[in-house]
Amino acid sequence: MRQWQLLEDVYNVRAPYLKPLSTIYQIAFLGPTIMLATIFSGCVSNGSGHAVSASFDKPISVQSTSESSAGHFLAARQALYFNDIEQSANFFLETLRDDNDNANLLRQTFMAQYYQGNITKAAALGRQMEQLNVSSAFSVEPATAIAIQAQDWQAVRVLASSISEHSPSRWLSALINAWAFVATGQGDAGITHLTESLEDRKRVSGSTNVDMELHIALMAEHLGQNEEATKRGLKLIDAPMTPITALHLASLLARNGENESAKGLIDRRLNASFNKVMIDKLLSEETSHAAPSLLSNIVHGIVDFSMLEQGESNQQMFVARLQLARFLDPKSDFVRLLLAQEQIKSKNYIEAVENLSAINVDGPLGQPAMVTLSDIAIDNGEFSEAALILHQAIAANPQDGYLYKLLGDCYRRNTDYKKSKDAYKKAYKNGHQTSSLHRNLGITLERLNQTKDAEEQLKLALKMNPDDAFALNYLGYWWADQGRNLEEAISLIERAVELRPDSGYFVDSLGWVHFRLGNAKRAVRFLEQATALEPADAEITGHLGDVYWYLGRRDEAIFKWRLAISLSKTKEERIKFRSRIETGIPSSEISEKNQ
Repeated sequence: MRQWQLLEDVYNVRAPYLKPLSTIYQIAFLGPTIMLATIFSGCVSNGSGHAVSASFDKPISVQSTSESSAGHFLAARQALYFNDIEQSANFFLETLRDDNDNANLLRQTFMAQYYQGNITKAAALGRQMEQLNVSSAFSVEPATAIAIQAQDWQAVRVLASSISEHSPSRWLSALINAWAFVATGQGDAGITHLTESLEDRKRVSGSTNVDMELHIALMAEHLGQNEEATKRGLKLIDAPMTPITALHLASLLARNGENESAKGLIDRRLNASFNKVMIDKLLSEETSHAAPSLLSNIVHGIVDFSMLEQGESNQQMFVARLQLARFLDPKSDFVRLLLAQEQIKSKNYIEAVENLSAINVDGPLGQPAMVTLSDIAIDNGEFSEAALILHQAIAANPQDGYLYKLLGDCYRRNTDYKKSKDAYKKAYKNGHQTSSLHRNLGITLERLNQTKDAEEQLKLALKMNPDDAFALNYLGYWWADQGRNLEEAISLIERAVELRPDSGYFVDSLGWVHFRLGNAKRAVRFLEQATALEPADAEITGHLGDVYWYLGRRDEAIFKWRLAISLSKTKEERIKFRSRIETGIPSSEISEKNQ
């Protein structure tokens, strides 16, 4: 198998399959009205209504036909299939216009608009659901954001209380309510409210929460109680926290003169993606900065508490909350970065790139944004673009070995092994001495036929991390493919499969080693499992064909080789498999133990 494919430790995403739904799809979905009406009772109707309005007091509906209702609904589902969230939200809205009192459709349309970030439309739909007594755990949240934006704090408190009626949202409700108290001059009541919520969470989960503790400290700071805020902040520095929370806490400490504590926190809590030199400089300037605005604290709180509740609610809800935060502060880099990370998961690369490109490169999230942009470019085969982005990041932070390691990975994936080797050497020189660096350098050296040095690097990687499945598989497969150290090779690959049993590439390696060891019948079982795990990989499919041929299962072998030709991405592979179909496996490729 192509060994380099097994060793990528970047985002697990593939090239985007994003395109707007074409007119032909819409036309194709105009027919099955009866089926739609059967599946979703009451979803298709001939009812008429009013023009679309963003007002909270008017239902969203227009006159339309049942055929177009069916078409819009199915088009919405098809758009979801293609991850075209914006088109899906629009089609759900069109469907609702024909049947504005359908409860299931209202919920779907509300969530589609909320998820897409159309907060005003989502608020109108939430009001419509309330008028029809349609229950939904999150229907009040968009209206709450609009009230916060308007600084209507009495309305905010009423709406936040409604949010608390649904358990997945109770901590967010507590945060908004507490800051609303602060906004109306009842700061002590706000701190008390959030403190009581923290105690309630302790009773529920058995542990405290750093984000809730942090916002109590931020409230104290907002009220001018800086000594109390600092005291509370210092108590949190050893608690587990996300990098985002660590940045917020470090800023609080630095603003109040605790620069060393802030720096220590950053050193411990931020991963290699961050430019710590730049962040240290920014923190040293914090003492001259005012405390964040009340709105900024609320926006940060929505992000922090949504991450807190992420395990209790689904991923769609987390994205919707991020959209809520962006509605309140469209320029928040924290929101942009987190939204981009979620958009990458759903292969929505276009919007992810837009969000990442808008992040201030000289801010604390500048380097993580650039690293993520380079990951997207690499995963889409844009290696020159990825290298350019990484060089820009290196220019801003030239002593960061991690950036050189990423540059080496970029060159290696583009098979430019000489540049890859040079970048890895610079990474090591600048202090990035990790098992993954030694493993990837070993792969590069093997590709440059520097076999002795390659083995040394791979062995060093395994010494540093004996459970590096990629290094185990690579070294084991390399040895097996060359017919050396076969017993040790199979031991390495068996360990890799044990660590990652769902990897078709690793299972293929195990099957191929068994074949090289002369155990073809045992090899078949692993190779068949590998093709099931990775059905689109030409080399894995070809390996199974090879073993079928050796076992006398000629028709099956030819079928697999033909399939491998259709899956092949290179001319060389296609030539190899066509040759096999004509003459079988060359004797030179069969181990002596199988002859």
